[in-house]
Amino acid sequence: VLTPLPADDVDLDRVLGGKNADVAVTAERDGPHVAGLETVGAHKVYAGFTSAQNPNGGQESTLLALYNTIHHFGGILATPGYTDPAVFEAGGNPYGPSVTANGSGPTEKDLAHARYLGKRVAELSKKLAG
Repeated sequence: VLTPLPADDVDLDRVLGGKNADVAVTAERDGPHVAGLETVGAHKVYAGFTSAQNPNGGQESTLLALYNTIHHFGGILATPGYTDPAVFEAGGNPYGPSVTANGSGPTEKDLAHARYLGKRVAELSKKLAG
């Protein structure tokens, strides 16, 4: 379930969020959690990450659904795309880091993908802040 931004965090310029792939993102369930973000959530940089129990567990579609919610309140997406070898080495998800949760934890390649996304989010936020 998505969690709303606390009222005292409205000055944030970036938000990273995660969602497990076994729980679908829906406007009916998650919409109330982003209510009000159309005013405080606009013009912020967002990125996401996810996990699933198997490699084909809907990891890409989970991030795409999460991003649909972010579009509703004017968030700006920062995804890794295919812009760094770390994306390919971690499995090639251009929408954000996604881990196969098989009990062994993220690999070093998964963590490198996540660090790269964090770097992109920070760089884009800085450019937008001017």
